[in-house]
Amino acid sequence: MGKRLFFHLFPQRPKTGDALCKDCFFWAFETEVHFTIARHRLFRRGERVAIGASGGKDSTVLAYVMKTLNDRYDYGLDLLLLSIDEGIAGYRDDSLDTVKRNRDQYGIPLKVIGKTYPAYQIRFCETVCVCVL
Repeated sequence: MGKRLFFHLFPQRPKTGDALCKDCFFWAFETEVHFTIARHRLFRRGERVAIGASGGKDSTVLAYVMKTLNDRYDYGLDLLLLSIDEGIAGYRDDSLDTVKRNRDQYGIPLKVIGKTYPAYQIRFCETVCVCVL
């Protein structure tokens, strides 16, 4: 098998250039995220962590990885999907459906904030996170 064909069969990590099968790619990615969280002490047990959920691929991957790592390494985080509905008819319907599927699939509660959501219920705490009361 030629080198060119090999790299088309397996994803290549941009950081190292390594070609990995799907399972090894997931393992490497999840492990790297875990070590970053642990090394920088990004969270403390019991904290509520809001995951900005747009319904796109990036926020979907973030929700999956945070749920997976929280369970695997027992971070003790209270995860919450947080999405904004701008109130424009037809604009967010499909992506909000995706966010609701993420909620159901990953078992993470969802809070949708719309333009009618009372502003007094949203505050920024001292650690610069969004607190939804």
